[in-house]
Amino acid sequence: MATQKARKRPSGELRPEYDFSQLQGGVRGKYYQRARAGGSIVLLDPELSKTLATGALASAAALVAETGETPLALRAEITSPGGTTAAGLEILDDSNFPRIVRGAVRAARNRSAELSARPESTGTNAGA
Repeated sequence: MATQKARKRPSGELRPEYDFSQLQGGVRGKYYQRARAGGSIVLLDPELSKTLATGALASAAALVAETGETPLALRAEITSPGGTTAAGLEILDDSNFPRIVRGAVRAARNRSAELSARPESTGTNAGA
């Protein structure tokens, strides 16, 4: 089997499989709904995804505990201006993600107060 030598891409150039503008006629098959919804079509093994997410959260929590800094301050320290994290955070900010998270936490807090005020509450995680 002949192997093709990968051509060098200039820094910042997307690989063709990640560049939606290069997809002639769009995405087809099982990836269509994901692409249409704006989701990722880059597939990771579920166990690898879980490991990456768990490791990132554990590392972030450990850093907060070790330094005493707030998560926001630490995020600001590691976010390079114009970098990948900054680009992702810009999308989250533009989509009102912080407001959505605050609303979700507020709703859970309110519901918890409602459930704990009920006489039949046993102190368990009822309704979670």
